[in-house]
Amino acid sequence: MKETSPPPHSHQYLDDNRYGWWRADSIRLLLERAGATRPSAIADIGTGQGHWLDAIASQLDHAAMLYGIDREACWLEDAEQRFRRHPGAKTFTPIRADAASIPLENDSIDIVTCQTLLMHCEDPAAVAREMVRVVRPGGTLLIVEPVNLLNRTQVFEMARLGFDKSHIDVIRFWSHYHAYLRREKCVDHDIGARLPDLFIGTGARDIALFQNDTIMIGAATDRPTSDDYEYASPEVRAAFADNEHEQALYARGRAAFDKLDRAIGTVAQTYPMRQNLVVMLASK
Repeated sequence: MKETSPPPHSHQYLDDNRYGWWRADSIRLLLERAGATRPSAIADIGTGQGHWLDAIASQLDHAAMLYGIDREACWLEDAEQRFRRHPGAKTFTPIRADAASIPLENDSIDIVTCQTLLMHCEDPAAVAREMVRVVRPGGTLLIVEPVNLLNRTQVFEMARLGFDKSHIDVIRFWSHYHAYLRREKCVDHDIGARLPDLFIGTGARDIALFQNDTIMIGAATDRPTSDDYEYASPEVRAAFADNEHEQALYARGRAAFDKLDRAIGTVAQTYPMRQNLVVMLASK
């Protein structure tokens, strides 16, 4: 029997719902603010299936050379299909590579961009330096990353649960748990809050922060238990085994997650949702 490789971790997060994170006029406004509506070349680092690059290319004044960089060959094949006859693509070049070693020349790209990439990088500072290296002087850095703690806390209010002691226990647990993810798993779900810190000192200048403005109506898919325990409870429990205080945090947090999950299951099924994305614009 032929063995098949497991799908990449990103497969559960890549779908056309990503188009719902953005209004077209918001992307156009970002490009206008950067003076970047007529680029010759754009490089999307961690392009995935090309959703974000598609959204940008659709708002250009003319077609540009597009480069999609990703380490997963399957996503590059999907992106190539997406851009085959795209009006915003003069050409599309898929490049299989790691984000910390981008095979593009220094100072060669007008817009270097990414969306929800740095949160998964082992060394996001190294990736930031690479992005600055390949953007041309006067070019644009357009970086989009989440602050997922805000996504989680909004669930409490949408479900009209307020903030009692059990909710505070969850927030404390999240804080410790995500410190563990950053330390042991090289995953930072709140990296959007650190974008200026990552890029200051790399050669980026004129750094400005914005936020996406899209509201979606849908189910609260980011339920309290849905993400933070998928990494396997024994492993998570081990991360909190250093001392009695952290073990107690784990126990209280887990109980509070279960309580909140039950409570959310009994209230309205749809909510006005927002994916909290921080947008960093900068030049070189």
